[in-house]
Amino acid sequence: MFNWGNTSFAYAPRYQNSTSSVLHDSRIEEEIPKEVLNKKQKLMFDSTNDDDLMSLNNFKEEALPSEVTIQHKIMIAGTTVTFPVEPYPCQKAVMNSLIKGCTKEQHCLLESPTGSGKTLALLCGALAWQDQYSKKIQQENNQMNAESSCCGSEEDCLDDNFFLNSSQYFDEEWCDKVLRKAKAQKVPKIYYGTRTHKQIQQVVRELKKTVYRDKRMTILSSRQYTCIQKSNKNKNELCKELLDPLKSTKCLYYNDQSKKRMALFNELEKPWDIEDLFSFGKDIGICPYFGARSLMDQAEIIFCPYNYIVDPHIRESMQINLKGDIVILDEAHNIEDTCREAASVNFRNDELRIAADDCTHWSRKYRNRDRDRDIYTIIETYLTDIAKFLEAIDVKQNSNNEMVNNCWLGAEFLVLLDMNNIGSSKFSAFHDASKMAIQHYEEMKQETRPDKIVQAISQDTKRILEDLCFAIQMLTSDTFVNDYRVCVIESMEPSKKIVIPENTWISTKKNFEFSFFKNKPLRIMKLLCMNPAVVFAPLARIVRSVIVASGTLTPITSFQSELGTKFPHVVNPDHIISKDQVYVRCIPRGPNGKTLMANFENVNSWNFQDELGSLVLQVCDAVPYGVLCFFSSYITMNKLHDRWRNTGTWSKLEKLKKIFVEPRNNSNLPTMMEEYCNVIRESSSKSFHVASGAIFFAVYRGKVAEGIDFSDNDARCVLAVGIPYRNKNEVSMKMNYNDSNKSKGFLPGSEWYTVDAFRALNQALGRCIRHKNDWGAVLLVDERFQNRHKINYLPKWIKTKWMYDGNYDLQTELQDFIATQVAREKGETCITAV
Repeated sequence: MFNWGNTSFAYAPRYQNSTSSVLHDSRIEEEIPKEVLNKKQKLMFDSTNDDDLMSLNNFKEEALPSEVTIQHKIMIAGTTVTFPVEPYPCQKAVMNSLIKGCTKEQHCLLESPTGSGKTLALLCGALAWQDQYSKKIQQENNQMNAESSCCGSEEDCLDDNFFLNSSQYFDEEWCDKVLRKAKAQKVPKIYYGTRTHKQIQQVVRELKKTVYRDKRMTILSSRQYTCIQKSNKNKNELCKELLDPLKSTKCLYYNDQSKKRMALFNELEKPWDIEDLFSFGKDIGICPYFGARSLMDQAEIIFCPYNYIVDPHIRESMQINLKGDIVILDEAHNIEDTCREAASVNFRNDELRIAADDCTHWSRKYRNRDRDRDIYTIIETYLTDIAKFLEAIDVKQNSNNEMVNNCWLGAEFLVLLDMNNIGSSKFSAFHDASKMAIQHYEEMKQETRPDKIVQAISQDTKRILEDLCFAIQMLTSDTFVNDYRVCVIESMEPSKKIVIPENTWISTKKNFEFSFFKNKPLRIMKLLCMNPAVVFAPLARIVRSVIVASGTLTPITSFQSELGTKFPHVVNPDHIISKDQVYVRCIPRGPNGKTLMANFENVNSWNFQDELGSLVLQVCDAVPYGVLCFFSSYITMNKLHDRWRNTGTWSKLEKLKKIFVEPRNNSNLPTMMEEYCNVIRESSSKSFHVASGAIFFAVYRGKVAEGIDFSDNDARCVLAVGIPYRNKNEVSMKMNYNDSNKSKGFLPGSEWYTVDAFRALNQALGRCIRHKNDWGAVLLVDERFQNRHKINYLPKWIKTKWMYDGNYDLQTELQDFIATQVAREKGETCITAV
């Protein structure tokens, strides 16, 4: 290692996976010595880009060592943070709040604009704090050991009886110190949660840039990504079959022998991602899924999709204990919806009856063992009674042509259950019996000797018992009972046909189908949670700090009330890009002067459809390469496309751009994205004056708007059509709930409704600006954006670049803006039209 100025420069020849592991930031060009960086082969870097690393055109790897790391040490909130490059002000702001939150055991809301290096700041800030806290604990241990050397062992002191019988021999203050030390021994783990498995890969890529890359780590992920069995079956179902102790076919990669070799996963070169885990497990012949879980106890940082952290059922099944730990929820703009979904449960009458039949089998099986027989008899009776209750509920057709009853408040539903003799008087016995049945299941799953296996209920029955116990807990809770709404819907969806192989360990020993369900509609009871704090608040109480972070938390007003948690640290820094790199404008009218307001009435009119079509043509004629266009729904998008095909607008558009439309089936999206990127790559070699590139039509809240990043030429313009308000029929219960609970701090229903819409809109707006050198146009197509009140709901980086003047020539302004940006990239001076 050698130094110049205040910067350390290190050669670190390790981890050769990527094409080049050089840190991506243009700021390092001036700091690398001339003998290392060839002047003719400057690198286009950006360390703040959380997406796929930029390709290094014409770069010869032999010009640099296998890895170049430039590290900057900076003191933030009393903690020394080592950062790969000089951090931006917004990165310092994120780390400052995060470290303060971890130190003071408080929670944080951190919004950092897309492309500002949020992920790198979260990782470095948290891991630097963890290092410093670990050293503090070690120092305290050393001090306590020195102080206790003359007083006997700490173990003796920590014995309660020893305190009572011998306290006169000890200094009371010293004993208090020992107790405090015992409570503070643990160095908090860091749980880093992302929305998707794919985003974990991006976070690990950022970790590779840091000095914290050698931290002990693991990744919790689904079997779909980590099972190495060669099979077309659903990996979850396959795993259950292969781990069934009574089946003759066993898993080759997870057995008694492989369990003894799990320590081999410690040899994975850090930091590794899911692909590395999969390959390593395949090479050594041990299950990667369980291999990753075996690393949890010793891991300092654990990555996973954040529903593993938020959903209490998944936490329990994954044996995740968060007490006293740090939880980072990245890309958490949808955390409220995620929590409500985690706290909601559905019960189908066919599944209830199948589970009841499962328990009937075991009550007969244990007819000579009264205690076990009674367990399954109690469960079978209760499940059957609940199913009968659902089937007797009156349902009516609503405005959406759904057969549904009038929804009940949680307390009202509890009274209804009591009236039908399936309420409070039965809960205790059912709950206790369910606990015993689930315990039998767990014992069966853990036992490997066939002669000792306790046969038990099926996994599906276990899930239903867990869900019902959870529902009972919520309905009998004074705190949460009125946070729920309950309704019963009727569906003509076919009931489940159960096919169970011979000699299986679960209850039924023959193939069967319930004749009861033939030609009868399905009934589903929905226990809908209106308050995300039901699952989030208990989580926030047990952890040391929870950090909710995203590029789009604005509007931020709802988080504290909806999550039932105080967030003393809130950050919303400025964007790293300069004002002239983004063109932001409200488009209240089209090229022909007709008003554009994308509400329900207007989108069905030909005037609106034709005027919007003219606008899309105008934008695609002016903007080169990639254009993204977002609509409120698939129905609206398809309606517009049909009209444009009939009027000839579609064929005109095809002459300007290759057209892509987001598919409803997400499985088709990766192939489409690959084709889209190929078109953009091909068009990038052409002059920006030439009509080329592609337009991608997509919907708010869809995969394209929420989970895919478009950097550089992939998106030079975002057309955001309308404001994505949800169908009020879908959210009326939530709005009414908020109106009824304003005294508890909840936003009024109408305000929550607006916040929900703008958060989806804002997420789509950030698709095109992915790093500090990026540029693009953001066009908000709706005259309602002329209202200053609406603008307040937009992200800070949009509001600060907003053009308020209403007199404009869109095509000329776009062409001038693009010419200026292209010239800037080439280091030229551009003369624009006046």
